[in-house]
Amino acid sequence: MKRILLVISLICIYLLPTEVYGQVKKKPRKKSTPPPVVARCSRFKDSSEIASIFNSMNGPEWFTKWDLSAPIESWQGVTVNKSGCVSQIVISNNNLSGNIPALNLPALVQLMMEDKNISGSLPLWINLPNLKSLIIKSDQISGLLVNIDKCPHLEYLDIASPKMTGTIPNFDKIPDLTDLYLSGDFSGSIPDFAKLTKLQTLEISGSHLSGKLPELKNQATLNNLKISDTQLEGAIPSFSASNLMNLDLSNNKLTGSIPNLSVWSRLENINLSGNKLTGSIPNMSGLNALEELMLQDNDLSGNLPNLILPKLRTLWLQKNHLAGPLPDFSQLAELRSIDLSENDLNGAIPDFNKLSQVEQMSLHHNKFSGSIPDFTQMPRLLTLSLNDNELTGKIPDFRFLPKLMKLDLSNNKFKGKTPKFKKCPHLADVNIR
Repeated sequence: MKRILLVISLICIYLLPTEVYGQVKKKPRKKSTPPPVVARCSRFKDSSEIASIFNSMNGPEWFTKWDLSAPIESWQGVTVNKSGCVSQIVISNNNLSGNIPALNLPALVQLMMEDKNISGSLPLWINLPNLKSLIIKSDQISGLLVNIDKCPHLEYLDIASPKMTGTIPNFDKIPDLTDLYLSGDFSGSIPDFAKLTKLQTLEISGSHLSGKLPELKNQATLNNLKISDTQLEGAIPSFSASNLMNLDLSNNKLTGSIPNLSVWSRLENINLSGNKLTGSIPNMSGLNALEELMLQDNDLSGNLPNLILPKLRTLWLQKNHLAGPLPDFSQLAELRSIDLSENDLNGAIPDFNKLSQVEQMSLHHNKFSGSIPDFTQMPRLLTLSLNDNELTGKIPDFRFLPKLMKLDLSNNKFKGKTPKFKKCPHLADVNIR
């Protein structure tokens, strides 16, 4: 009997919940991301839905019309999946006009509509649960950026129209966004997009946007940043995006000095033109991938630094207050275009012996003196502007510049006869007075 009772007791203990007996807690389960939405589509309903695009957007006047009696996969710009349901709609420059209808397309992954006469406002997206790419571009679409969060799985969003107004939302409900392009007449400040941690490209423009640049602290994966043509003020923040490749903050009202750019060692293009930046041009050592440096139309001052940028192709620093002699440019072997005009640079113009790839050179409206240097090592040169300086001596015939098309040497102090430039057969625009 005792043995039977012992066995029964052991069985009872075994069956007790572990959190009660011995206080052993189960490990909490990790929260998993919700499974993708299963698209329950109907080919018949899809046909009716996209036919509404044709009927409400001037279909009979399209350049390439849809035959509504034919299978939907034969309609230009329409793609169906294996189930026969509509997965992509891509219509561009096909004479579309009128309003975009509200759509109920559960299997739709990509929607792109580009035409200058698409009008109305962005529709209420009824049921696009799987949409990953949304591109709407027009000259006439107006209204606010609303209802975008009805597409929670968006990864690519591009909305462009000069008549789009209102503020820019933070898109908290679309955390998978990797590419965000917004162009319109937006106002207010730009949010920090705190929950968009997967952003790789952010491009925003809007003539009435104001405030300061967002610091974008949570966008470590950002590769391309363009915020231009706004009323944004203040200093350029130190963005945390270490993988930044393209930085365009042009045509704003930014002030202060240029930050240390060498922390972004992968930068290929820098455009900070058209602001109110002050101070000197910082050290750019380490930017070995840089191809474009555009700092024109600011209030920069000081001497030009020595630039060791082996891949640089474009150097535009015009319309600043840069002073002093030109530095050694021998480390810019890939340079194609150089514009240092409308500054306070002085001294002699060097020979530029290592700049054999240059096609355009503008040094006008400075204080350069001495004679015109030897340009024989620049056989690709197409345009040369040295006007409005203090250059002296004789004018060479530029016989070693066979591709030269435009030459401006006016408003200097040259002496002697003017050559006829017979060795420059393409030279059509000459100003020497």
